[in-house]
Amino acid sequence: MLRWLLFPLSALYSIVLYVRHFMYDKGILASKKFDKPVLVIGNLALGGSGKTPHTEYVLDLNLEKTVAVLSRGYGRKTSGYKDVLVSSSADEVGDEPLQIKRRFSNHDVAVCEDRVTGIQKLLDKGAETVILDDAFQHRKLTPGMSVLLLKYREKGRDTLLPVGGLRDVYSRVKKADTIVITKCPDTMTGQQCDAYRARFGELSERVHFSKLMYGTPQHVFSDAALSAAEGRDIILVTGIADSSPLLKYCREQGKILHHTEFKDHHAYTASDIQRLKEIFDSFDGRSTVILTTAKDAVKIRGLALNSEQKELPIYTVPIRVEFISDNGKFDEKIKTYVR
Repeated sequence: MLRWLLFPLSALYSIVLYVRHFMYDKGILASKKFDKPVLVIGNLALGGSGKTPHTEYVLDLNLEKTVAVLSRGYGRKTSGYKDVLVSSSADEVGDEPLQIKRRFSNHDVAVCEDRVTGIQKLLDKGAETVILDDAFQHRKLTPGMSVLLLKYREKGRDTLLPVGGLRDVYSRVKKADTIVITKCPDTMTGQQCDAYRARFGELSERVHFSKLMYGTPQHVFSDAALSAAEGRDIILVTGIADSSPLLKYCREQGKILHHTEFKDHHAYTASDIQRLKEIFDSFDGRSTVILTTAKDAVKIRGLALNSEQKELPIYTVPIRVEFISDNGKFDEKIKTYVR
């Protein structure tokens, strides 16, 4: 019943979006385009499409350019332009930019609400290419190339807020240079990709498919690696938009004893970790481990914890993106544009 009552709000929201896009498309509102390569990786949904792992995937490519990353820095308590340092806190720069910087310390990473200002500052510092994490809706900027991430859906498509989870109209798909269907099933075949791709009609050549792969868990407070998650009793703690892929992975590895699920971008406190310790202590077993994500780990690592809390077996589960039946086509699109 509530869903039907919200439809008028979704309709009003769609009108506002269409008018806004019309004004930018017709040049009534100004949009800045840069001479240097500017690559936007974004989505239509509120979150959970995999922007950060896909940004990291592009950073792992040999682009033969000086590449910088710019993000809004969602959840930070600062404002304006700010360089992200390895020593920064999530409160200063946001969790996802900090996660990227700590993995790619040799790349400039910055946060700024005004993407045009942020890009110019990074170019002034010597960047030859700028990757923007989550700026598909930022119409003040005209990117040289846009990669749109759409989460895999077996049937249908989502609807606009507040009825559904889309923050932009679905017709914007046509404006994307490249489309990636993310978080696909592990078992998805090339034939299934072709069938899914056919849904996009004349846009089908732009469509690629990716899935998430999980690596060896690493201790949050040390360099120690977990020998194996398989067969373990698992306590899971997450503060991300979509924890379902990680839940599936953990269920395949062992038995989930407890899942503490916070909202996306949760600001962890020492009390959260103390509560986690109490949960851990309530289970008796040497095989029990606590697993979390890299996004959560950067915030947990920055807390002022006591020695007992830091000795908890809390491990980060690293993730990476792998493309399905692609033969390097996505990689080549990115490299060709940057060249």
